[in-house]
Amino acid sequence: MDIVLFHEPSTCSRQRNGCDWTKLGIGKKDTFGSVRWCCSEATAILGFCNATSSSLEFGRMIIDESIFQGQRRIIHIPSTEDSSSFSISIPNPVMDVKEQSGKYILAFGNCNDYGRDVSIVGTQEWKSSYGYLPGDLIDLWYFFMILMIVYIALFLWYGVSMRIYKDSSIGIQSYILGTIGLSALEMICRSTDYILWNQSGLRSYPAVFVCTFLMIWSIYS
Repeated sequence: MDIVLFHEPSTCSRQRNGCDWTKLGIGKKDTFGSVRWCCSEATAILGFCNATSSSLEFGRMIIDESIFQGQRRIIHIPSTEDSSSFSISIPNPVMDVKEQSGKYILAFGNCNDYGRDVSIVGTQEWKSSYGYLPGDLIDLWYFFMILMIVYIALFLWYGVSMRIYKDSSIGIQSYILGTIGLSALEMICRSTDYILWNQSGLRSYPAVFVCTFLMIWSIYS
């Protein structure tokens, strides 16, 4: 079983037929234009790989190491006659990529013609250099952080001003101060939610509930 992870160039999205993976070092094209992905007796006859009994290429994906720039993992799965039931986890499952942001392809290849059927079960997590937070939420996180600082500064300034000029204050100013305080708490909660999400990759549902409650309270208060 082969697992490959690679970055697809942005020019591929502008091509009508998509990206030609053979130009990225994955698979080979025969004279008829058909792509051969696996090393077998047939592809060995075409000269695409070495399919001898001692070869490490036989029963695996055809990868041109001189072109391929991605990550590759190989998992050895015993043939059917070795065991009626078998399970294994991916060794070294973390794949680090150095390319820029864009479209990444995670491909699995079960190329052993004489092997068993394989069922893949699991989850995958993608982590950017800054953390687990999705890229489209980074700007929103920064926006919440800025609003949090603004609301806290406004709350402190307004509260100090009310204290200094308490003899001239009116009742509605207390409600204004309370609304600013609720808004500051909401931004603190949302920023904390995104910080936890960025660190662990999971949403903190108590934080989400508290943020929603504060938002509704600040709207109707």
